[in-house]
Amino acid sequence: MSHVHAPHVAHALALAFRAIAPRRAPPSGLALVLTFLGLLALAGASWAAAALGTGTAVALSIAALKAALIALIFMELTRAHSTDRVIALVAALFVILLCVGAVADVAFR
Repeated sequence: MSHVHAPHVAHALALAFRAIAPRRAPPSGLALVLTFLGLLALAGASWAAAALGTGTAVALSIAALKAALIALIFMELTRAHSTDRVIALVAALFVILLCVGAVADVAFR
């Protein structure tokens, strides 16, 4: 019987994964600048919403848009491995659960 060394198996698996993993180019400089400008516009919208007293729903919607832009463009979740995407999704679901619990706590006191 021949023994296979673990580093050789790990290297072979890494090469196989690279062969099947989708390769996407990182965001272009223009995409990064446009995302930054979008985030600035959303920050201005947050300020305007607070000044006008539009309410929590508008503020949370703007915050969700900002978080989505950051996750998809700056954190490059569109290019990430599926495990990283699942981890980000579970984290977002826990934040939503926390927000729902806080709103329910205040609403039903």
